[in-house]
Amino acid sequence: MIQAAFKRRVGPQNSPEALQITSSREYDASAVGLALAKELGLDRIIYSRNERWVRCALALIVGRLVYADS
Repeated sequence: MIQAAFKRRVGPQNSPEALQITSSREYDASAVGLALAKELGLDRIIYSRNERWVRCALALIVGRLVYADS
């Protein structure tokens, strides 16, 4: 299926066999920055519980460090 997608010979998007990306993640500077922030305890400094908004705040902080011009 992946080879067909590279050759642009994929079926219709509504097909159950169609290639679907359900989630993605960048595994380089962003992942290292997030791991470092967690190791330093920055997530617990922001808020003591593992809430969605805390993870979003960490993503914003790390994103700003990695992509300073954004």
